[in-house]
Amino acid sequence: MSAKKKIEKALRDNDLKIGKVWKGYSPATMQNGWHRSNGQDWFLGRSLREALDTVERWAEIRSY
Repeated sequence: MSAKKKIEKALRDNDLKIGKVWKGYSPATMQNGWHRSNGQDWFLGRSLREALDTVERWAEIRSY
């Protein structure tokens, strides 16, 4: 499975838990890249790979 497919699946699976995820500039964090919003604005990283790693880390943390 490609990184793009993986992140799309991860974001779909986690959508309800982590809120909306988008790529671009966010005035809230003043960062350009992947963000997540669930009442707050969290910066995930510049690349698909960084964002995917972040989503995977959340999944690991939640599984404990």
